[in-house]
This record gives sequence, C-alpha cells and structure tokens, in this order.
Amino acid sequence: MVPNTITFVIGRAITGLSVGIYAALVPIFINESSPTDISGKTGSLFQIKTNLGILIAQALGIFLKDDNQDSTSREYWWIFMFGLQIVFAFTQFLLLLLVYRLETPAWYWRKNFSEDALESLKQVYPEETAQKKLKELNIEKQDKELTETFVSEKNYDPSYLDLLLCKQNTSKPMRLGYANSFFQQFSGINAITNFFGHITGGGLMGAVYTAISGIVSLIASLASAPLVNSFGRKTLLVW
Repeated sequence: MVPNTITFVIGRAITGLSVGIYAALVPIFINESSPTDISGKTGSLFQIKTNLGILIAQALGIFLKDDNQDSTSREYWWIFMFGLQIVFAFTQFLLLLLVYRLETPAWYWRKNFSEDALESLKQVYPEETAQKKLKELNIEKQDKELTETFVSEKNYDPSYLDLLLCKQNTSKPMRLGYANSFFQQFSGINAITNFFGHITGGGLMGAVYTAISGIVSLIASLASAPLVNSFGRKTLLVW
C-alpha cells in the first residue's frame, strides 16, 4: 500500500506528532471552553470520541482486502479510508477558522485581554451570565495576587519544564502521573488495539473481532462518565 519503508516511517512520524499534539490540546480546550458546572462531564467526551473514532476505523477495516482474498473490488478501499480522514480534518479546520474563531476565556484572561475573554464567554453563556463569570475571574485573580503577596511559596506557579523535572512541590503528583502512565502500558491495551486481528487469526473474522473489541472500549468509556461522579476517580482507577 505504500511505495517504500521510508515513506511509511515519515507518514507514521507525522501522524504520531499530530495525534500527540491533538491529545494534549483538545482536553484543555474542552475544559476551558465548557461551563464550569459541566466541565467534568464534557471532559470525558474526549475519550468517548477517541474510542468512537477507533471503532469507526476498525469497522471500516473489515472491508480491507486480505492477502488470502482475490477480490479486486476492495483493493483500493484503503484510499477511501485515508480520504475520509481528510474530510473530517477539513471540516474541523473550517469550524475552528469560521465558527469557533476565539481562544478560550481562560487563555484570554491569563493574558489580561478582558474584552476578548468576555466575547469568548458569550459563546458559552448568555450575555448577562458572561459578564458575571468575567467578574468572578477578575475577583479570583485579585485574591490570588493578594495571597501571593504574603505567601509566595504556597502559590508557586511551576513552568512546564518544572513539571517535567518534578521540581519543588510538583514532585509527588508528577511522579504519580509518570508511574500511572508507565504501568498502564502493561495492561495490554496497545497490543489489543493494534494486533487483535492477528491474535484472533487474521482475515475477515479477525477484523470483525477487532471491531467488537472497539465496541467494548466505547461502552466502557460511556459507562465511566456517570460512574466517575458516583464512585470517584481513584476508585475507578484502582478497580
């Protein structure tokens, strides 16, 4: 399907870079753009949509031509699968360019762009509520500045480099995050996601079983959204 190995590696590198940036930015964008009373629920939408996208790809993969099949009707199905991604990416590009043109209210507020923050808030709230939320942000900022005047160490605002290096009071939460991400890889989820078709024998039924595993993942992510508020994050993480 690809002319040579180098082309494949370059494509995978670009895709990996894009997915990495996307995975970091989207949860932040959703959290900062959502009303505060539902930000927790909207935050879980990212994982739900991710699993939905994986499921769609797995379902479309059922129709890919297998090495053991002689069908020519599905020989170029992979082109359609790649083209479909372009449609979604272009749609997202237009939405961000024409509809959701503003940055998040929190970003504007941190940069002291109060008028822009208000306009961004109006995309989420009615005008009166947006004015109220902006006042709350300003009061919160004043309280933080006043507190930092007396207690600088307790309100230490680490940079991203400080977080990565686990400096000062960021050590415990960052190391916990590193450990959680590290040991999560041993759960086998990546092997299941990428090689489940081969594990189950390959061919048409292997693709079907892969799609079924995607359905299970989607159901689990849908179920976790209400369970998080009922049982808590740590309880679900442990069990």
